[in-house]
Amino acid sequence: MLTRTAVLLSALAMPAAAGFMTGSDAVQEQVEASMAVDTPGAQTDIVPDDRLYFTTVDVDAMMRAPVIDPQDRVVGSVAELMVSGTGQITDAVVRLTGGPLGLSGERIVVGFDRLTVKDTGAPGDETYVLHAAQEKAALENLPRFEG
Repeated sequence: MLTRTAVLLSALAMPAAAGFMTGSDAVQEQVEASMAVDTPGAQTDIVPDDRLYFTTVDVDAMMRAPVIDPQDRVVGSVAELMVSGTGQITDAVVRLTGGPLGLSGERIVVGFDRLTVKDTGAPGDETYVLHAAQEKAALENLPRFEG
């Protein structure tokens, strides 16, 4: 469809540019109609402003941030963040410590409301630590992330 439209526009535009078609309103209307973009009558926002969420957290800096339990033991690190359609962080995929060298632990899904984000960096240097409300044994029972 796009190729036919482009060819039609080329065929109509070239003679008009050369002065062969002067003042043909019907042709001009056809050209304009073929170039028009279909839009709904009223423009709508993809996400209404009252449902958008903004955060001062640097999401890139939060990736690979350590996750610690209530006893201040490192139990994993942030592997991924899940975001709703409105931009709100809903879940964190946490790679639990374990396996050889602590590198091959299971990836679990933790509701972001069960984590507390602390900025431990100097001003202008976002360095985060996430505090889990549960110990590692309880975290291991959460759903696995298969992605």
